[in-house]
Amino acid sequence: MAADTQARTRVLLATLLLTTLLLAGLAACAGGSPSPRATPTVTALTPGGITPVAGANSATPTQYVIGGTGSTVGVSDICVATPDVQQDLPTAVPAYPGAELRQGYSAPGGSTYGLCAQASAGEIAAFYAGKLSGAGWQSVKSVMLPLGQQVTASRSGATVAITILPDAARSGWTDVLIVISTQ
Repeated sequence: MAADTQARTRVLLATLLLTTLLLAGLAACAGGSPSPRATPTVTALTPGGITPVAGANSATPTQYVIGGTGSTVGVSDICVATPDVQQDLPTAVPAYPGAELRQGYSAPGGSTYGLCAQASAGEIAAFYAGKLSGAGWQSVKSVMLPLGQQVTASRSGATVAITILPDAARSGWTDVLIVISTQ
């Protein structure tokens, strides 16, 4: 049991680190103009790192999402994973109407939630962009991803990143990963 808790804590901390890096990158992109000489750099993945997603609905389970009892749930297979809710979604970030909370975890520094909804990524992103703005979240941004969308925001020492992707196994269903980081 203790090993399972330690594993979940490590995965949550990795999730929080990745979310923080993503939000810092988005903040850096928000100001100034891009350099005409800027070139992308490619960093090789290390063993045990993030598994890249290749193509629509062919996502591989990733190691940065907490999930299941003793297993890892990828961001695009929340709808088919065994439900494991140890903590309910906070009122500061409402659930999408009709969505099922299937994953819910908390550790020092933040929490992670996985929802499953029968709606498009665009509909879900629009819902969260509106709800977060109306609930006092600031710097609310919605960005398109190759397969879905992501909504980010910050408020009172907390950041939220909501990643919305089509479920890899259930056609017409959408996975919603919510990561809340606290400072």
